Amino acid sequence: LVERALRRIQGGFDVQRQVDPDLFAQAAAVLNQAVDKAVAMSVKWGEPDRAFISELRHNNALFAAFKAHREQNDLARLLVDPDGRPRGFDSFRKAAEHIVREYNVNWLQTEYAAAVRTARTAVRFKRYEQDSDLFPNAEWLPSRAAEPRVAHRKYYHTVRSLSDPWWETHFPGCVWGCQC
Repeated sequence: LVERALRRIQGGFDVQRQVDPDLFAQAAAVLNQAVDKAVAMSVKWGEPDRAFISELRHNNALFAAFKAHREQNDLARLLVDPDGRPRGFDSFRKAAEHIVREYNVNWLQTEYAAAVRTARTAVRFKRYEQDSDLFPNAEWLPSRAAEPRVAHRKYYHTVRSLSDPWWETHFPGCVWGCQC
């Protein structure tokens, strides 16, 4: 996939106005695997909400499109060497190795882990909403994470209605890298 993307970029692909289909597909597939894993981990919560899973996948597609667009633009800058001369394909591929590794290995692993955590939280919250006639409130419990976010301690034992808009911006895992 990466080889095809590099050839497409070198061949004049419009990196400003289009999104490379292979870079997009790779990121979207990994993020969708994260949603699938989160849903599978939440099987005990009942039948998954297909429309909600579709929303999560749509959000993954948006993220993947922006990620691919940024990556292809970073790669396109490598089409010329530091002296301003156009690179041949082998030189371009060699120069691109670092960017490809960062986007498609290092960062994608982190994004996958974050997507699993946030999708799992979202699936659970959906289930809580389904049971809101029996349990109308939710409590933020203390984190059992190895490194709990200090800023979230002030939320411990906060009890609010599930319909409270506060939950739209305050939930475990709502901050990048949070393990709560």
